[in-house]
Amino acid sequence: MTRQTMTRQSRPRTSRWRPMTAGAAGIAVLLAVAPTPRAAPQPPPRLVLELQDYAALPITADNTNDNTRAQLARVNYLRDEPGGERFFVSDLNGPLYILDKQTKTFTKYLDFNGTPDGSGLFPKFTYQRNFATGLTSFIFDPDYAHNGVFYTLHMEDPSIPGSAVPRSGVVPGLDLTGYATTPAVATPTVNGRIDREVVLRSDARRVGNACRSRWSPYH
Repeated sequence: MTRQTMTRQSRPRTSRWRPMTAGAAGIAVLLAVAPTPRAAPQPPPRLVLELQDYAALPITADNTNDNTRAQLARVNYLRDEPGGERFFVSDLNGPLYILDKQTKTFTKYLDFNGTPDGSGLFPKFTYQRNFATGLTSFIFDPDYAHNGVFYTLHMEDPSIPGSAVPRSGVVPGLDLTGYATTPAVATPTVNGRIDREVVLRSDARRVGNACRSRWSPYH
């Protein structure tokens, strides 16, 4: 005779989900689409460029109304001395100055205008053709801090009679022993005309039909 037993199994409990009411759902949606307002970014302030006088150069104009020659001074290049405290400024009309940044005063270091109307070094120096003629530029030697050498570039007029050698006695202590110039290089032309710009790789070169540029080292 068999015996039957009955067991009661409990039903597993399940969680019940209750739908939110329309009001609650509406609040949830509003919170999701309405973030906290942020202030609009402000544009950066505009930069203002202010110009003011810094220093007044000595007047080197030749009292004419001829183009750039009528300018009171013609600064073309300026820079600090490497490893030093001096500040050099060149004037196309001939002078090379040292500017004292504290007092804003200029001291003439060299004068390249050695023409009859000047008292400088080079008798064939020219600046009368305006624009970039004259004492064009200067540059310090890479080892300037040790050797004190720098180079200058100026314009000369080969048609001026006399020697192109710098005048002695103009710069105290300047030793011109062994100083020599090289002949001017003729400007390449086609049937007497300059049809395009050219670069002449030479220590002395001819620019246009009348001027010569030369690098001159000084201590």
